[in-house]
Amino acid sequence: MYQHTRAWMLVLLLAATCTPVFAGGDVLFDTGVPRQVIFQGGETFLGWTSGNPSAAQPERWTAQPFTLPAGDWDITQLDLYYFVPTGNVVDDINWIVWSRDGQNRPEDGDMLLEGSFPELGCGPAGCPGSEDAAEIPVNFSLSGGDYYMTFFGSNATGAFTSIGWSTNADDGINFINGDGEAFMWRAEAFPSPGFGEYNLTPDILDQTPGLDPNDLYNAAFAIHGVPEPAALALLAFGASLALRRRRH
Repeated sequence: MYQHTRAWMLVLLLAATCTPVFAGGDVLFDTGVPRQVIFQGGETFLGWTSGNPSAAQPERWTAQPFTLPAGDWDITQLDLYYFVPTGNVVDDINWIVWSRDGQNRPEDGDMLLEGSFPELGCGPAGCPGSEDAAEIPVNFSLSGGDYYMTFFGSNATGAFTSIGWSTNADDGINFINGDGEAFMWRAEAFPSPGFGEYNLTPDILDQTPGLDPNDLYNAAFAIHGVPEPAALALLAFGASLALRRRRH
């Protein structure tokens, strides 16, 4: 994992070069912004290491749950709260959408969609700050239902590199294990051994006073979209029939 302090972020804020691009669409799912946590005794923003940070962790991924409302949707934009830690060179950020069955982990064969986009120049301060999202235009379709989202950094050389996917978002979907503890699904290598239940002891990671401790593992992102053209056509047809009925 990566962490960075508010003071460091403020110093670097003016130097950040990220320029978000707006793609539009309604907000279909939104975790909200990341919040500070208590990490190893200090209050800071924390990002989950996401990428290929070492030979032992070539797919250091987290799978974050999301749910889309009923209907068929053209997904137009992904919002990602992240930063590129000092010393990491990231050329692309990759995304994966997985099917989801409740709290069950993603398995080999659950991957539905994947894509990538050029890294947006978001340095250690975030994009351009810890509570601002990179807005990534996309174009794919999903039906309403339950899914997982994964983001991770890569570079053209194949060298070790990662992004920090900012965490502790208020409105993410909380996963609670049989011991009543919050957790997330986390991988070191996929498909084998794949995703495992992951959480940290309170002496390492704890919640900022006043915030929900179950939110600690909610990485921050949002999904925008519009109804598919077929759905829009049906809505227009229904509206036309309603008008005709009113005229008679």
